[in-house]
Amino acid sequence: KIGLKIDLISWFLIILLILILILLDRELKIRLGSEKDTDEILRIENSLFKEDSWSRNMIFSELKKGINKKTFLVERNQKLIAYVMIRFFGLEYQILNLAVSKIEQNKGVGLLLLLFFLKKIPINSSVFLEVKESNLPAISLYNKLGFTEQYVRNKYYSDGSNALVLHHNKIN
Repeated sequence: KIGLKIDLISWFLIILLILILILLDRELKIRLGSEKDTDEILRIENSLFKEDSWSRNMIFSELKKGINKKTFLVERNQKLIAYVMIRFFGLEYQILNLAVSKIEQNKGVGLLLLLFFLKKIPINSSVFLEVKESNLPAISLYNKLGFTEQYVRNKYYSDGSNALVLHHNKIN
């Protein structure tokens, strides 16, 4: 029961933070992405991921309409500041790519985007993602939202870094 109370308190605080962010920043908007967003996503992608960034064609392909994929974008004052690309089949979801522009990091934008996504998926869904083992801020965020490490993919990234495969079960 103590663990459940802590989880409920954590979720309450996270939701309260999101509400405060929304109230303080009415210029923040989440929407579905489309092919016209390719170049703005590519700009963020290249600035953050360098040699591991997706190509323009990969991004464009992911943004094309499809029954088992979605891309959610966060905009501030109509400027793209974050995105998450998702594939799904049934109740299993894979976060393929998630990024927050450098100047918007550590402001709750990634948290807002992940909570938005997790709220949209059905109960009993599973979510998987890979994250660079050295990306401690992202790992911390995922852990706060209930993601747990499943295993390590050795030398997954072009620089030889490992990837952690994380999993989240949406139970309520």
